[in-house]
Amino acid sequence: MAGLGFALRKLLHRDDLGGAAAGCLRCAMVSSGPWLLTVLCLAGLGALRAHSVSRDELTVFQIIVYYNFSFSLVVSGPVLAIATRHLSDLVFTRRTDEAMGLLLGSLLLLLGSQVLIVVPFYFGFAELATPIRVLACVNFLLVSAIWLAHVFLVTLHNDRSVTATFAAGLGVALAAALALGRFHATAGLLAGFDLGLALILYALLARIVADYPRRDTGRWAFLACFRRHWRLAAGGLVYNAAIWVDKWLMWTAPEAVQQPCRLVSCLHYDSAMFLAYLTIVPSIALFVLSVETDFYEVYLRYLRDIREHAPWSAIAVNTRRIGEVLLAGAGRILLWQGLVSSLAILLAPRLLDLLGIAFVELGIFRLGVLGAFFHALFMFLLIVLSYFELHRETLALQLLFLASNAALTLWSLGQGVAWYGAGYALASVLSFAAAGLVTFRLLPNVPYETFVRRNAALQR
Repeated sequence: MAGLGFALRKLLHRDDLGGAAAGCLRCAMVSSGPWLLTVLCLAGLGALRAHSVSRDELTVFQIIVYYNFSFSLVVSGPVLAIATRHLSDLVFTRRTDEAMGLLLGSLLLLLGSQVLIVVPFYFGFAELATPIRVLACVNFLLVSAIWLAHVFLVTLHNDRSVTATFAAGLGVALAAALALGRFHATAGLLAGFDLGLALILYALLARIVADYPRRDTGRWAFLACFRRHWRLAAGGLVYNAAIWVDKWLMWTAPEAVQQPCRLVSCLHYDSAMFLAYLTIVPSIALFVLSVETDFYEVYLRYLRDIREHAPWSAIAVNTRRIGEVLLAGAGRILLWQGLVSSLAILLAPRLLDLLGIAFVELGIFRLGVLGAFFHALFMFLLIVLSYFELHRETLALQLLFLASNAALTLWSLGQGVAWYGAGYALASVLSFAAAGLVTFRLLPNVPYETFVRRNAALQR
């Protein structure tokens, strides 16, 4: 995301509130576009429900979207992680002529493997009308393809067109879902939403094709990365599962409801957590615009001096600078995200009332905001550790997050409604603390990690 951050950071130098707002808005949309699109679309349809569809019809639609959003991200995780790594290698070695081959190969692998999962689920397990089954499968595949296209967007600098694409797709999805839902109920809602997603996917792929060299070479070269970087692939699966495991377990809560179509959900928990996750969008934008770009600059300077055989004094200065940049960035994120999270917790009753959300979700939302605060910090530390290719430590932290979120969510289930969301919050705190210990152990030993642990000659 650093390349995107450099392009967007120019807006901040306009020295006016409009530039800052535009930079943060574009960064949030490009870095979190698929997620923001889904949350805002669900919120918009929920707010306008009375004018279009019944509650039961909307509920089935929401559950299908929740299922597709969560499981597509988890199942896609390994392919997305490897595609991201291989694309970064291509950009670094100036072999972007192979990018289109990577896109086509990874898209074929991703969609081909997911058809084997989503078709048996909707046509074999779920009891839905055939048009809804077809549209649900299409929705799953569209979301998965957008996840993959999103990997290629971060190397592009035309952020304005990407932002416009997501905004237009959101508008089309809302308008089409409301219009079609009035006449075709759940099938109409899904068809309208799929239409918005298809527009986004088409526009994103067109943008990628226009910006990358159009040569279909090295289509399956990325498959070798699964063997070399198997921890990255495993991490893509584990981390995304860790994000969703508490929601899956909450579908076994006494308050969970099984619909006639056999799909189970705990809508109070799901909607409260989706809303809570929105509170970390500002810190994601800040991280991309400021922290990661600053860190990327000093990190590249550190590596360049090593390649150019700079004296130890210069390497030591760069090492110290890396620590200073990370600490300064951590302070900014703590301050900004702390303010946003505190306001969300304090104003939660008014906010939920404004959105027409049931009061029973108040406690879940507040705990979700607290958990999202530490989750964001944990995620940022994982990114920093990944720069130093500490994949073993990163995978261990992701496994800790998965295990603790599952165990503590099961514990909270036994404590009653008042504790729902506490499992996720405690797991986020625990995982952030563990990641902080690993990161601060790393900072004084950056040269050792570079010259010893990452030295290919010493690993033979």
